[in-house]
Amino acid sequence: MFFECGKKCFDFRRYACLPGVLLLGVFCLPLAGAAAEPPEKKVAQSQPGDASINKQTDAGSEMSQSAVGPFSNGDFEQISAWIGRGDLLPARSRVENLLTRDPDNWRVALLAGRLYRRMGLSGLAIVQYEKVRAHDPGMVEALVALSQLHLENLSTEIAIVLARRAVELAPRSKDARLALVNALLAGQSLKQASEQADQLALIYPGDAEVAHARFAVQQSFGQLDDATSLLLSALAKRPQMIAWRLELADLYLSRNDFDACRQALEQVLAVEPHSLEALNALAHLYEFDLHEYMKALRAYRAIREIIPDSAAAQIGIDRCLSKQSDFALNVRNAIYRLLNIKVRDAKLEEGNDLPSSL
Repeated sequence: MFFECGKKCFDFRRYACLPGVLLLGVFCLPLAGAAAEPPEKKVAQSQPGDASINKQTDAGSEMSQSAVGPFSNGDFEQISAWIGRGDLLPARSRVENLLTRDPDNWRVALLAGRLYRRMGLSGLAIVQYEKVRAHDPGMVEALVALSQLHLENLSTEIAIVLARRAVELAPRSKDARLALVNALLAGQSLKQASEQADQLALIYPGDAEVAHARFAVQQSFGQLDDATSLLLSALAKRPQMIAWRLELADLYLSRNDFDACRQALEQVLAVEPHSLEALNALAHLYEFDLHEYMKALRAYRAIREIIPDSAAAQIGIDRCLSKQSDFALNVRNAIYRLLNIKVRDAKLEEGNDLPSSL
């Protein structure tokens, strides 16, 4: 080892004398000692420095994880605000990013359940609300949401069980009792639904949603006068509820009050001119009940402007053009109007009816 190091450092031909050899030893002994040092010792000497580096790396990793890790209360409130305002695209991007990083976080699951429910993705919403329920079986919001989602999926018995549990946990919760009323009505348990609606009326007198629930109960019992009065009172408090106004139009139609039905539908279209459900109902009202075929034609054409390839709307247009040119039919309709006789024409062919979803 000594001479190998010497070869690397010096030329023996220049140091043939004894002093040169001694000088060579002075230079090469430290190098030989370093070369002969065992690897374990070198590693042992480097451990303190490595430990400090590892600590710094771990600290940096923790800071990085905290920067992208579990979200804060501010994030929760911001995403909740997005969902409430209907800003679903940024909310979905943020929520699904959080789900990827922290799939077991129940607060993330709660936001995801609210988001997917708002988007109409009932299956995904049920999965996320079940995560919340697994974390906190007594959370009323999750129970109510799951009851409503299962009711949408026609799982009536499950919906009733979940809503009953929510009412047991929070007897004064309006959302829980409303969910139970709707589930009981869907399950044809009219008497129990009526009892729950009466309890709601005692707890929340004058509330619009409670009045709407009582309307649904009275309509199920066939008490159309009471149902109409309750629905009108609900709309007086919540006039912006388009769905309730469509229900009012349908209620008037079932009572053969065609003029009131038309007014209700026109009120909807004044707020939402492109409401397919309202246009469909108005077209049928003009064609089959009021026998005003040109007005029905305009309604069908309005649907075609929204959905150009709607076959059902085209069938309605062709049907109205045929009826408008039928002299005998128009004479009959004129006589009926003169005598104030209300006749509801049957639809010619099954399948010509425009589905509400188009």
